[in-house]
Amino acid sequence: MIHVSQDMISSVTDPITGEIAHIHRFTLVNDVTKTYVQVISYGAAIFSLRIPDESGKLQDVVLGFDLIQDYEDESNPYFGATIGRVCNRIANGHFTIYDKEIQVSLNHGDHHLHGGSIGFDKVAWNLKEIHENGVTFCHRSPDGHEGYPGELFATVRYTLHDDNTLRIHMTAKTTVTTVVNMTNHSYFNLAGHDAGREALYQHTVSIFGRDITQTDNYCIPTGIYLPVVHTAYDFRCGENLGRRIRQIEDRKLGFDDNYCVTQDGADEDGIVRVAKVVHQPTGRWMEVYSNQPGVQFYTGNFLPDERKGETLLKGRNKATYQKHGAFCLETQKYPDAPNHKHFPSIVLRPGELYEHVVHYKFGTLRCKAPLTRLSEVDDIEYIDVSNADTLEDDVYADISAEITSTSKSELPDEGSRGPSLEGSNRNLREDDKPQSSDASKEPGEEKKEAAILEKIEEKPGEHTAEKATEKPGENTAEQTAEKLAEKPTEKPAEQAAQKSQEAVPEKMEVEVTVEKEAKEELNKETKKYKVDAECQTGEAAAAPAKVVKEKKEAEAQTDDDEEQQGACGGAPKETAKK
Repeated sequence: MIHVSQDMISSVTDPITGEIAHIHRFTLVNDVTKTYVQVISYGAAIFSLRIPDESGKLQDVVLGFDLIQDYEDESNPYFGATIGRVCNRIANGHFTIYDKEIQVSLNHGDHHLHGGSIGFDKVAWNLKEIHENGVTFCHRSPDGHEGYPGELFATVRYTLHDDNTLRIHMTAKTTVTTVVNMTNHSYFNLAGHDAGREALYQHTVSIFGRDITQTDNYCIPTGIYLPVVHTAYDFRCGENLGRRIRQIEDRKLGFDDNYCVTQDGADEDGIVRVAKVVHQPTGRWMEVYSNQPGVQFYTGNFLPDERKGETLLKGRNKATYQKHGAFCLETQKYPDAPNHKHFPSIVLRPGELYEHVVHYKFGTLRCKAPLTRLSEVDDIEYIDVSNADTLEDDVYADISAEITSTSKSELPDEGSRGPSLEGSNRNLREDDKPQSSDASKEPGEEKKEAAILEKIEEKPGEHTAEKATEKPGENTAEQTAEKLAEKPTEKPAEQAAQKSQEAVPEKMEVEVTVEKEAKEELNKETKKYKVDAECQTGEAAAAPAKVVKEKKEAEAQTDDDEEQQGACGGAPKETAKK
């Protein structure tokens, strides 16, 4: 059960209208898990997010301030805010729509960043509706504001659900053809908002994207896609964040890159798993789902660095925030999209509905689901099968195995959509290279008739388990399961009656039945497992394959036909359509 309450915490002068606006805070509480989320009408921002660790201790995991005045200040690095009209960067603040040149404001050197000086993060949003498990804010952006054409009507809906998922649903309509690319800019640290740099380095990060969009020294995209394979930017199989940051520190401040999200496994609403982050010491984990093609992974590079004598940023409850003290996963379309025709378009026309969905799901490693299919297990990213020749029981490996201890396979080279990241691994130390690990069995455990997951040889350019070729004498998990199903076993019924004449001991009959049932059950279970080709090698003598969970989740919220009305003055006259 989710409860919603509200209170007024401050008043501000709206920078657009000049009128006094009251700032309201809404608290969403999950009665079962005690998780609670606070959102505020200023910037339609996430104000606080407290979730339990393995022991049940609640802790705030998003960075923020105590006072609204601090959110108004220019030093606020967009904590928790809704960003718009266009998030990220637009080169030189200039682009063309249908041969019409548009010049928007320059608020980041020679470029446009996060909607301009007075973006969606710097205005007081109006309350549109309170739901049984959340709240919807709305905002009307005037025609020409920050240089953008058209009057834009935007909404942001926050809802908290029983499974500890915070869902954000952003929409927009326009009166004139314009561009829209919204996002949420929350800063997370699963060890606690005040845990700092060292705790952030303990996180294990998985980002499900094969490429990043290359940028210049000003973080402006060049238009080139860079495959992440064999680079420090590869988080597809889960990597220690601290190690990855050390590998790139000689070239940049940290991670501030747009990942092109793999769309495999998207549901009927286009929602796909984007990323997963785990903090082993507290057991907290977080998954991100979205219908957007990109995600900006940012590691708080521009927060103050006390090692350089900079004054730390004072945050909530007297905490201080420092460089690399948090991470952001900002779902989005690609940065500077209007200036790159091959990027997903961010153009919005009259009568169309912009719709952006992002889900943040939280949990702890101790809360394990029953082991059915690997794709349903939330507590582990992958199972090590590097010694499949001897690990017949590893299909049933302990799901509590630590993610950070699993070995990483050498990944296949993706189809070249752009040049590789030259020299990006030149800092790799010997102790940073993937090491294989043996899964162990518990003493006295009864040996099961299990499938042996052999090494899979991929053909060049093929990256799915179905396309993998079989090496002589080796089988894929699915092929092994089929062979087990075809393997002659003690026949029931007629043969059992026939064998009864041979005075087969009762004990043997029981063993035969148990063995048969075990094989049948194994056949069912093994076929449910999927081998993630992203974590397999394409070389004959390459590193072992891994089984990766692919979690499909989250029903998309639908209120696309809901009339835009209320405090924001109603919707544009055109009829919205998806």
